[in-house]
Amino acid sequence: MDACWVIHGTMARVTFDTVVETQLAPTLSKGDVIILDNLSSHKSVRAAEVLRDVGVWLLLLPPYCLNLNPIEIA
Repeated sequence: MDACWVIHGTMARVTFDTVVETQLAPTLSKGDVIILDNLSSHKSVRAAEVLRDVGVWLLLLPPYCLNLNPIEIA
């Protein structure tokens, strides 16, 4: 895991966009894979643009499945 950040409160889309732009994107390299779960804020067009500009692959998981969610395993 990279660019971990503690947020007090809910993960609204604007918060997620800020985390992606200021914390996550600077740590990534072209070809990295980002796995996003089914949280609605993870479906942000702005965050997707920022990550694609870096050259990473985005993988959206299907609706919740414990076995496919690496966040739960971590």
